[in-house]
Amino acid sequence: MEKNGSIFIKLGQHLSSLNYLLPSEWCDTFIPLQDRCPVSSIESIEKMVKKDTGRSLTDYFSEFERVPIGAASLAQVHRAILRDTGERVAVKVQHPALDEWAKLDLGLTRFTFSTLKRFFPEYDLTWLSEEMEVSLPVELDFTQEGKNAVRAREYFSHVRNTPLIIPKVMWAQRRILVMEYVTGHRPDDLAYLDANGIDRDEVSAALAHIFNEMIFGSGAPLHCDPHGGNIAVRLNNSRRSP
Repeated sequence: MEKNGSIFIKLGQHLSSLNYLLPSEWCDTFIPLQDRCPVSSIESIEKMVKKDTGRSLTDYFSEFERVPIGAASLAQVHRAILRDTGERVAVKVQHPALDEWAKLDLGLTRFTFSTLKRFFPEYDLTWLSEEMEVSLPVELDFTQEGKNAVRAREYFSHVRNTPLIIPKVMWAQRRILVMEYVTGHRPDDLAYLDANGIDRDEVSAALAHIFNEMIFGSGAPLHCDPHGGNIAVRLNNSRRSP
């Protein structure tokens, strides 16, 4: 999956969450695909930004770290500083090769799962390929992701006692998303939680509260990919318990 990249990594992310269906050895093996994936070269990123915007990275950013702080199936994230305001931001850039290979990869995934179902009917994962064919084209448009983040941020600003931080969106294009930079650690980084006196039960309760609000709240936004690579826990020393 790492070697084939793009949506095969996205597929591995889905499989990492199916511990109610697949053996734990499979799911645990796929966890690194959540945020430690193959990286696109800085040269290909620079070329993509120039093609999409007509401007270079240096026109937008006074500093742009060449090594990403995280890489996933569809994109990678770089720390940068906005040239106009001096703000530190997180820049999410799509893997340039996706435009070329996504349609073929979706076809291969559909063929693989239909073949798997034929020989192993009890492992019917064709629903996953069908779902990806609908959701992937939308996920590849970062302007939509930016709108979703703005909507979710606005919604949760009115929900009391919810320790949810959604980074502010500076601007977005189809393959580029620039956001406020917020630090944090994975929720399953238990060593980090324990070292900073962060109560595991409180983290669990907070996540349950947030997702219950998303599921049952009237008109609430719903985050449909809640794996450990998409959620971070940060230290808040302004509270009595961190």
